[in-house]
Amino acid sequence: MTIVSDALVIAGQLAILTYNIGVLIYMLPIPLRSVKSWAPRLIEDGIYAALLITLFSTILYISDYIGSFSTVSLEDVASWINYMMNDIILAYLLTRIASSFLYLIPGGGAIASILLFPLGFIVFGMVSASAIAQALVHIIHGLKAELAAIGVALYSLPFRIGRGAGASLLAFVIIGNIMLHYLPHWIMLIMGGTTSSWIDVAYNQRGSIETVSPFWGLVHDKWGDVPRYGIVFFSSQNITQGYPVEADGSYYASYVLLPNGTYKVELEYMGLNLLSSKIYYAIPNDLQLTYEYSDLPLKLDITLSQNVKLLKPQGVVYSTAKIKEYTLAVNDDNNARLYTVRLEMDYTPYETIIVIASLPESCQVTMFKVDKLASNIEFNRTYKAWRGVSVYTYIYSFIVYNTPFSIELVYTCPNNYIPQKPRQPPITTSPNKTIPLGISSVILFGTIYTMSIYSYLTLIGIMTMGLARFLGAYYPRIIFRG
Repeated sequence: MTIVSDALVIAGQLAILTYNIGVLIYMLPIPLRSVKSWAPRLIEDGIYAALLITLFSTILYISDYIGSFSTVSLEDVASWINYMMNDIILAYLLTRIASSFLYLIPGGGAIASILLFPLGFIVFGMVSASAIAQALVHIIHGLKAELAAIGVALYSLPFRIGRGAGASLLAFVIIGNIMLHYLPHWIMLIMGGTTSSWIDVAYNQRGSIETVSPFWGLVHDKWGDVPRYGIVFFSSQNITQGYPVEADGSYYASYVLLPNGTYKVELEYMGLNLLSSKIYYAIPNDLQLTYEYSDLPLKLDITLSQNVKLLKPQGVVYSTAKIKEYTLAVNDDNNARLYTVRLEMDYTPYETIIVIASLPESCQVTMFKVDKLASNIEFNRTYKAWRGVSVYTYIYSFIVYNTPFSIELVYTCPNNYIPQKPRQPPITTSPNKTIPLGISSVILFGTIYTMSIYSYLTLIGIMTMGLARFLGAYYPRIIFRG
């Protein structure tokens, strides 16, 4: 048995014990109101604890479902924070190395100390805030079921001994599992709004505009397969710019230049919005100098998340579970071509998994099988008009009892099928302004980044205590705090 099942069994026994103690106190001939008043409380606590045990999986599923609306998994959030931490530390180390040359000149040490003191203070705040956020993400992602089960067990203790601790722990898991999915969105919201204000003030004084050079790149999944047409969008707080993806998976950001900044990158393909594995890209820092084209020396390749598998001749599979391995078999049958796709996936057992296959109207799914099933497969097919391309999406939801598991998807397409190109996306841009560089900018945005993380963690703490109080904790506490 696992920790979760052991804790739930213990919680069930404690709930029964709490209920029976309440009934026993009712039956005892003790004429003391202070003792007798415990009887209805204990019976009520036993019923509530049993209700939490019964709804345990449902509560976690609902929190996962609400968090999924962010389109960002907890693994992606942890990777994004780690990426930010690495960049912050690397930039600081490079600054320290560069400033070491100042010690070679008379009085240079004092200048270096003056320059590095505020930077070191800012870097410490940014790294510590990132580390706390990343630690909470890993705690929730790796132990949410275990912590929730322990919380229910504590909640079930007789005489409300562990009610406050159990309700607080359960509330932390539920709120953290929902809200940590939206941490990057909150940081980008705060940073984007501040950037807009800072740019307006700075450029009213400077009156200059800077943009990066044109660049191009390839869009592909983890296995190197590319989409057959599509649209790649670069989005920030004030800019949303789309570039067409050609039949070979390439796009060209040359006719409208992007200003320097951090962009969320998505691929719109076959009616679905697919996130990149990195989520956010820094322009121009992430551009690579390749000289593959004489007129476009800079390149930015985009790898889709591990939840996405592009299909031939034109299609895609998206899953809430991570895809670990992929195999494809193709057979010709009269006027149709039969595609057999086998995907090995990884996900938490006994949690609902959603798989979406999006294919052209002329293609059709003929079989969908899952091993290690713990439920029936719920199926729905919907029609979408994707920018002039007729698309059908096949939506499957199910639960497995163990991981990794595999699915087998079989679909047919005409032998003479030609991939269809969507219409040109609308261009939406704002004036190409960039953040003015300087020590004041570093201090300002480093402080804002740190404050945005701590403010969001404060919101998580407030909502955790509110939910804990709703669950019955008289004195809720924050279980994990920085």
